[in-house]
Amino acid sequence: MTPLALFTDGSVHPPTGAGYAAYFACREDELAAPPPSEEIMVKRFEKTNAARLELSALLWALEELGEQAQNATIYTDSQTITGLPDRRTRIESTDFHAKTGRLLNNHDLYRAFYQTWDKRQFTVVKLEGHTSTARSTALQRIFAQVDQAARKTLRCSRGR
Repeated sequence: MTPLALFTDGSVHPPTGAGYAAYFACREDELAAPPPSEEIMVKRFEKTNAARLELSALLWALEELGEQAQNATIYTDSQTITGLPDRRTRIESTDFHAKTGRLLNNHDLYRAFYQTWDKRQFTVVKLEGHTSTARSTALQRIFAQVDQAARKTLRCSRGR
């Protein structure tokens, strides 16, 4: 079975803490075609911020996809997500606490990320977000559509 390619992104309105996460999944051998808008899934999250929404988007998508997400390649522009694999040893060695002794922000999502990563064995690939169309690759164009779906839904929810 061909592994999945999964694109996730989110857009948050900081004053209200509300945001929308979006994802698109397809087989890796179908990456050349742009996704139909109805295949981009969108979900509202409350009491969130940019980093929390990005993590929530990924975990929601992986949960929705279940076993299909085994060995998937995750495409994201989130520094938080792309940095978590390299930070794992340090984060777990301190039991998700900062040097000051307080729990890390988003510790609950970090734990869920690592548990899901162990279970699904996915790979994370960092994409440059918001590139010009002339410079963008097929992967970036797909990601841009996911990004636009989240941003458009957020704008519409705010009456703009």
